[in-house]
Amino acid sequence: MHYNDREMPKVDLNMLALNDREAYRYAKFIVKKDNSIRASKPPIDREKPETGERAYVWRMLVFYASPRSQHQCMPVMADCYLPQDDHQERTNRAKELDAIVDKILDAIPTHQHYGVKRWGEAFGMIGTPRLAPDGSIVYRDS
Repeated sequence: MHYNDREMPKVDLNMLALNDREAYRYAKFIVKKDNSIRASKPPIDREKPETGERAYVWRMLVFYASPRSQHQCMPVMADCYLPQDDHQERTNRAKELDAIVDKILDAIPTHQHYGVKRWGEAFGMIGTPRLAPDGSIVYRDS
């Protein structure tokens, strides 16, 4: 598969159900019936704080795993989905949700961590260095 593929990665919900019930609970709201990650953010209802948390988990997950370039942009405003008014409370909750994102990401095959691969190549952490015609060094596996 390559970055241009439009098929979203699939989450192994069975693995989550056995290993982490809380991560499973979040994952159920951000995957479709075929267990692939939703391509769009789940709706947020300000009357239901958990919907903002689901949107946060979705946004962070697609940053790491989606093949779509628009999902691979830095999610700097993702914590705005969270319902906490206090900055410190929101930061603390984001850290807790980041641990859930990690568990869901672990339930996706690593070859489908498209955002991780793209940013790794951009920072020269993965891939094979090539000398481009203009003299710059480019890291790409393909």
